[in-house]
Amino acid sequence: MSAPSSSEVSVIRKRMTAGRNRYVLRAAAIAAMLAAAGIFHVVNHGRVVQAGYDLGKIERRHRELLRENEQLKMERATLSAASRLEVIARDRLGLQQPDARQVVTIRMPSDGSGAGASDNGAGSAKRDSGR
Repeated sequence: MSAPSSSEVSVIRKRMTAGRNRYVLRAAAIAAMLAAAGIFHVVNHGRVVQAGYDLGKIERRHRELLRENEQLKMERATLSAASRLEVIARDRLGLQQPDARQVVTIRMPSDGSGAGASDNGAGSAKRDSGR
């Protein structure tokens, strides 16, 4: 067998180089895909961790608001207590209990039909002197 000519060597080298280039290109593409998948995973993990911290803050604020709401309900109940309102009406506003002559009782018909409405209210108010 004779030695290959320089043109044959050149063709063989080109084929080997092309094969090596394809291998390197495939390896680079695979490495790039793996790197992209790794970066995607890290970024998403960071987002999940941040969302966990945000959720913890929101839950803490929710508990604070629930406590404040309960305190405000108690304060409202205290401020609207009848005995407290009576003291304010008497002491601050100068109001007093009405005497029996000042009390007017309005009686509605018992059938609920509004039968007394035709007289324009003239007779629907009756004084209750028994109080």
